[in-house]
Amino acid sequence: MLIDEVYFTSQNKFANVYSLKQNILSFLVTNLPRVLLDINEAAYIRKAQLCGDAGKNQFPLWSMLCLSVAHFLLVLGSSMNVVIYSLTSSQFRAELLKVFDSLAYRLGCRKRRRHGLGIRNGQK
Repeated sequence: MLIDEVYFTSQNKFANVYSLKQNILSFLVTNLPRVLLDINEAAYIRKAQLCGDAGKNQFPLWSMLCLSVAHFLLVLGSSMNVVIYSLTSSQFRAELLKVFDSLAYRLGCRKRRRHGLGIRNGQK
């Protein structure tokens, strides 16, 4: 029994470390372009102001295109956490299912809750 507990505990720790690594990697990949653009904008802000005063484009086209991609990556990165946790943690999946199940019940999408969730006083 003790060996099984140690095995499952180490498996859970491994899953948690793996999940954390995946989240850090996705954070870096999705936020790094925006950080690099911010550094570029800070380096060329004076030139951008002069161009703006002269009625020209403040930043080059490549910078504006990269900005759109960076914004998309930021949105993607903020939504990836749920996916990563769902793929790596069965406990998270179970809790997420409970939340969605409760939400569907409260919104009236379903008359009964599944899996016996939220059953009180013998009612289903």
